[in-house]
Amino acid sequence: MSCRPPMNRVDIIRDSQTGKEMVVSSVDLSDTIQALGPRYQLEDFDIQSIFPLESFSSGLQIVSINDESKRLDQIKDGQPLRCYHIQGKMGESTNTLDANGVIVEKSTYST
Repeated sequence: MSCRPPMNRVDIIRDSQTGKEMVVSSVDLSDTIQALGPRYQLEDFDIQSIFPLESFSSGLQIVSINDESKRLDQIKDGQPLRCYHIQGKMGESTNTLDANGVIVEKSTYST
C-alpha cells in the first residue's frame, strides 16, 4: 500500500564555532512507517454485519472484513439462534423515552 512520505522536521540550532543560528531540515523519524505502522484509510475496509446491534443493546456482533462476506452469508443462511433478554420498568415514562431520561410521568395501579 502506498502512503505519503514522512514529514520533515525543522530545527533551529546554534553553530558552536560561529555562534550563528542555523535552520536544519531532516526527516521526522516519529512520522515514518517504522514508528507509526501502516497508514490505513476508511476506504481500505469493508465491514458488514449479520444483525446490527441497536444503540442501547449489547451482545455478540458477528462481522466480516473485506473478502470474508461470503462466509458471513453462509452464517446468515444457517439461521443462527437469536435470543433476547429484556429488562425494564413498567409504569414510568421519561423525557427521552429511555432509561437515562428524567421521569416525567408515572402510572398508578390499584388492585
